[in-house]
Amino acid sequence: MQEASNIYHQKHNQRKRRIIQIFWLCEISFLLVSFHPLRNLNLQSLALLIIFASLLYFAYQQVQKNYLNRAANIIITVMSTVILSFSWLNQGIRDEVLLVFPALITFAVIMGSRKGLYIMFTVIIINLLLMGYLNDAEIVSHSVNGVGISSAILIIIIFGVVFYSIRILGADLIEANNQLMQQQQVLEIEVKNRTSALEQTIQQFVKAKSDLVEADKMASLGRLVAGVAHEINTPVGVAVTAASLIKDRNEQILKSFELGTLARNQLSDYLNATNQSMEILNTNLYRASNLIADFKEVAVLKEDERRTVFDLQTEIINALTCIQQDSEKEHFKIHIDCPDNINVYQDPEVLTRILINLYTNSIKHGFESKQEGDITIKVTLTRDIIHLSYQDTGIGLSESAIKKVFEPFYTTKRGQGGTGLGMHIVFNLVTQSLGGEIQYDNTCQTGAKFDIIFSNNLANTP
Repeated sequence: MQEASNIYHQKHNQRKRRIIQIFWLCEISFLLVSFHPLRNLNLQSLALLIIFASLLYFAYQQVQKNYLNRAANIIITVMSTVILSFSWLNQGIRDEVLLVFPALITFAVIMGSRKGLYIMFTVIIINLLLMGYLNDAEIVSHSVNGVGISSAILIIIIFGVVFYSIRILGADLIEANNQLMQQQQVLEIEVKNRTSALEQTIQQFVKAKSDLVEADKMASLGRLVAGVAHEINTPVGVAVTAASLIKDRNEQILKSFELGTLARNQLSDYLNATNQSMEILNTNLYRASNLIADFKEVAVLKEDERRTVFDLQTEIINALTCIQQDSEKEHFKIHIDCPDNINVYQDPEVLTRILINLYTNSIKHGFESKQEGDITIKVTLTRDIIHLSYQDTGIGLSESAIKKVFEPFYTTKRGQGGTGLGMHIVFNLVTQSLGGEIQYDNTCQTGAKFDIIFSNNLANTP
């Protein structure tokens, strides 16, 4: 039902536009034709043109009221009357006048009603016969159609053939147009259905992606909890054992003291054992404290109040000079390629922590089996975007390590003091604190290379 209504409205609007176009074409034709009687001062013809142009305006009014058949019939009637009137008043049915009738027939077939079409055809035939008869009877004399009724009959036969041909072709054209509109409507429905199906597929895909992300978050959270438990468990467990040992020894010494059987060598053994236990306890508690500090750095947040404007080159030099003060690391050379006067509105401590973690990662992993190496830091500025690349000449990363380089608790030094949080902290600092991006460059042939992109944020400077 809805599709049929849409087809009807499309046809209605199309007919309405065409009738309005024909109306204005006829009015313009009246205007152009009026120049001839105006120049020759033929007031009778000029008056008729003005009258017919005015009558034609009723067709425009009917179109605005959506009475399209009535408007088309008015145009057909007025134009037929104009042609016949001037034929009676002037030289009869001229050849150029006859050319107008096929155009009127075509318009009547496509735009008008069938009733109006046959009325026009009948009126034209009657006028042709009457004109021929009156010419034969010498009641009226027309120079063009002066041969009489036989000429009129010949014109009527030709006119009838033309009328019938246009009527058939017009009907075929209308039918083809209707079929085309129906096919267009079917195509629109099919496109709409496919679009709806595609939207549903996209929604399902988005939901599946959301579920996958949520599942990945939960898996990451599980790995994080397991990693925290594993890393904290060792030093805390050793500390608990040491504390328990100290407690047992204290109870023994206290019991001996109360009984008065405490010997010198027993006290000496107690003090030595307690001192060792205290060292173990202190070392493991210190390690646990450092682990907790690392865990806190994993949850990095943006702290706008700590942002300030600073020179990027100066901050990089200061950070790397600070961490290279150790004489054992002097044989690892650092090369800085950073233009002068690049001002950044960020937290300078965040940048320092990023560089420290990258440098520490290079020393512990990249240069593990090397006595010397180079580290290159290159900075470029494109508009407001800063591109910082960090590259070392170490052993690089394996393909499996590249895929997990930013995951928490991933380390190749498990059991050797590595927690696997360094690069994850770098990732969080870059993405959350700086609001940028960090990627490992797979195309690097020597060592490891990290590309960091972030905004200088000078537009947000308070």
